[in-house]
Amino acid sequence: MKTFSTSEILDRLRNALNQSNDTELANFLGVKKATLSNWRSRNSLDWPLLFSFCEHIDLNWIIFGDSKAIPPTNQESLAINTNSSLVEHLDNKLKEKDKEIGSLN
Repeated sequence: MKTFSTSEILDRLRNALNQSNDTELANFLGVKKATLSNWRSRNSLDWPLLFSFCEHIDLNWIIFGDSKAIPPTNQESLAINTNSSLVEHLDNKLKEKDKEIGSLN
């Protein structure tokens, strides 16, 4: 059975999302750099968050580094898909906050 390596997954995700370092990746994902460092040291991930940014990326390649899977090469298409995922993620967060505000009223 193949084991997961959080560091390798984050490196492939950073590559797929065209982020040059962990600080950029953390900002892109909407988490602190320390969070990424904790994920690496604990070999754990926020899987739902990760998957929300991988809608159009081959998960076999992201998770397992499967050499048969092809990493994204069309950067324009990737940027459009990634931005769509980011907008959807932020929209969901906004809806959650709206519900919280509504319950306070």
